[in-house]
Amino acid sequence: MDSIMDAQFALVCLASAGLVLCLRWLLPYLRVLHVISWGEHKGRIGTFALLLAVGLQGLMMGNEQNAYLVFAFAPYLATHWLRERRGEFPGQSIFLALSWLLAGVGLQGEVSFLDRLALPEVPSVMLTAGLVALVTTGFSRLVCFRGAASWWMLVGLLNLSFLSGSIQSADQYLWFASLVVANGLWSVVKKQDDVDSWGAGWLGFWLATNSLTLELSGSGGRDLILWVLLMAMPLVESISGWNWSGGSRPSTGVFSFIPHLRGVGFHHRQAIMYLCGLGLFSGLTSWTLLEAREDLLYSLVACMGVTGLGLFVGFTYLIRHHKQNHVERMSQTLLQRYLNLEKKVAVDMDKFQAVAYDLLPYYRRLEELGIGEVQGFLHDFAEFLRQRHPEYPALMVGSYTVLVVEDRIEPPGRYLTDLNRDFFAFLEQHKLSPAASPSYFSSQSKQSQFLERFGHLIDSRLEDPDSEVA
Repeated sequence: MDSIMDAQFALVCLASAGLVLCLRWLLPYLRVLHVISWGEHKGRIGTFALLLAVGLQGLMMGNEQNAYLVFAFAPYLATHWLRERRGEFPGQSIFLALSWLLAGVGLQGEVSFLDRLALPEVPSVMLTAGLVALVTTGFSRLVCFRGAASWWMLVGLLNLSFLSGSIQSADQYLWFASLVVANGLWSVVKKQDDVDSWGAGWLGFWLATNSLTLELSGSGGRDLILWVLLMAMPLVESISGWNWSGGSRPSTGVFSFIPHLRGVGFHHRQAIMYLCGLGLFSGLTSWTLLEAREDLLYSLVACMGVTGLGLFVGFTYLIRHHKQNHVERMSQTLLQRYLNLEKKVAVDMDKFQAVAYDLLPYYRRLEELGIGEVQGFLHDFAEFLRQRHPEYPALMVGSYTVLVVEDRIEPPGRYLTDLNRDFFAFLEQHKLSPAASPSYFSSQSKQSQFLERFGHLIDSRLEDPDSEVA
């Protein structure tokens, strides 16, 4: 009987893999779907091949959970599609939250280890939605390494299949692994991307939602610890993408899509090896925890596992910290070389206008490419300042802000329009997206804020209190 079931399961996996390959071949010919920009994102065909394969399997095989997951993921897709078309929009956090909440509500009918935590229904749904959101975001940040999301997905699926106490759950993980393998093989043969950021998010969404129904140790608290260990990589990637100072927060759904591995300087193969090693370590630690029956041994293994993961992650962050310090020191030297920087400047508070350029967001994006890219950026930025603000002094504020003070006043509307146009064109030359417009101050606007931020750089100013305009 078992051999018959194994044969049937193998046929299902082969048929599903064949369906993915057929969809990857067929989808480019469906011109009506070009609205989702095939050409701009090479991995988008693989993304929708996986989505459609899971949805069709759910409908044809009566797997309501898979069909529901495709439905629950739709708001996530809508959010990113609208963001590509229109940029940031006010309701994007609502769309994202809807996907997470739909996943949380859908899991309420399943046997979840969160249910064994004896939480009320609403907090349980919110906790589930938060965990799914973190894993989904962590996966989507891996898209800059081709195939990284799929590789880690395979390791995660194998870990969950091995640790699962239910044959049905194990088969579900292995079945999805067959889809990922088929999609990856097509990408290797055709030399195309396997998935884009949408597809990486879908992998994380499916994995998080299905893994939350695991029954491993029989204890909700222990299962939660095991789940966190198994999902350590996407959780770390997700949390490391919160750039609070730059306006990137979970509530807005806006995250940095440069994982810390790129900041370290890992190349493609190095990143794949690191992620697979981290995944295997998480799986081995989780298996050891399952075998640890005594509380003392369990606590000891858990502490060792968390310490090991901390060493994995801490090592990369230590390298990144040293690299950032090196880039910062070099950038100070380069700015002194390219710009005639002043230490202080005399300002007539009755007649001045000033512009502050915050370069920190662009440093963060360029530093992963090496000091050469930073050097080229600073050289061109110095040329931009000479053309935009000829013969006016520039001052360094901190490590990443350049202030230019002009002893003249122009109509603010026209001046800011021209300034933003020229600055954004300069950023586009370096393939950088504008993080924010340069800050503008004048004797007629935000004078008190100017004195508060840059007063220590002013050599002399008019002392007439009537000249200050709030």
